[in-house]
Amino acid sequence: MSTKYIIIGGDAAGMSAASRIKRNDPSADVIVYERDAYISYAACGIPYWLGGVVNSDEELQMMTPEIAKEKRGIDVFVNHEVVAIEAAQRHVTVHDLKKGELDDVSFDHLIIATGASAIRPNIPGALATGVFTLRTLADGKSIFKFLEENDPKKAVIVGAGYVGLEMAEAFRNKGIEVHLVELAPHIMPNFSAEMVEEVTEHLKANGVKLYLESKVKAIKEQKTGLKLEMEGPTASLNADIIILATGVKPNSDLAKEAGLKMGKSGAIWVNNRLKTNVDRIWAAGDCVELEHRVLGESVWLPLAPSANKTGRIAGDNASGGHTIFPGIVGTNVVKVFDYTLAMTGLTEKQALD
Repeated sequence: MSTKYIIIGGDAAGMSAASRIKRNDPSADVIVYERDAYISYAACGIPYWLGGVVNSDEELQMMTPEIAKEKRGIDVFVNHEVVAIEAAQRHVTVHDLKKGELDDVSFDHLIIATGASAIRPNIPGALATGVFTLRTLADGKSIFKFLEENDPKKAVIVGAGYVGLEMAEAFRNKGIEVHLVELAPHIMPNFSAEMVEEVTEHLKANGVKLYLESKVKAIKEQKTGLKLEMEGPTASLNADIIILATGVKPNSDLAKEAGLKMGKSGAIWVNNRLKTNVDRIWAAGDCVELEHRVLGESVWLPLAPSANKTGRIAGDNASGGHTIFPGIVGTNVVKVFDYTLAMTGLTEKQALD
């Protein structure tokens, strides 16, 4: 009888895990449940599609459920959300979002790869028409549709991190006026201030208007678009479209409710083999904490390369391997018009702390 693996999440970590299991054990029964409509896509490329650099969203999609089945023997169910894990009984409850049906499915091994979600600030108007977050391909499609149907002339982006800067460039490429609002004293708050000084001037030179040390208090719908009420040097801004790029949070509630150990960040705790504290349950990707090789402690840094690597290792170990994940050093890169901003290791502040 074949071993049955269930994987929750069909993006980078989940599909990497599924593929590794099938390589190790071709006879394995591998099932992937994904609550969204798409799997295995290049999320980091979405701003470049919206900005016209990538021609089609199809170019971002590495795999479809049909290809996963045909080429790798993996059963993928999109629009299916796992809503409960019974660790002791080794089964999950799956909600078919199209049919509205619930089903209990057993497993021999479970891999949790639920990723992370965009944070939508708890302010009035955050759910208004024309206000978006950007994390998934579905988010990107919603923004693309809005751009096509409404032809916005003025965009406000809240948050000057990776997504905020990439969307600023994307909108400028489309000829849209861009206003970038950031709560911190400088853009890219995870970087040292002096590292981003030149990039800040480069943003301005490319027509991006910056509002630093500014907080959005509310968003109001008007006949002529949207209005942001702010706290800081500027009292308000008008916009045709708003992107809330205020960070992400780990999708770890499902694991927590199942009794799995959490890390101090609220992400799932795993050991260096990506195993949780519960037998036969593994976790990988943006929902887990990982050992930082410089800090010597577990941290939560949701980055695409780590998602792919940890997914592959979790799949390997769940199917009989003995691979150790060596940890991360926090390497990340962002393109800002003609500049590339990158870091690895610690900032000066982190080192001093």
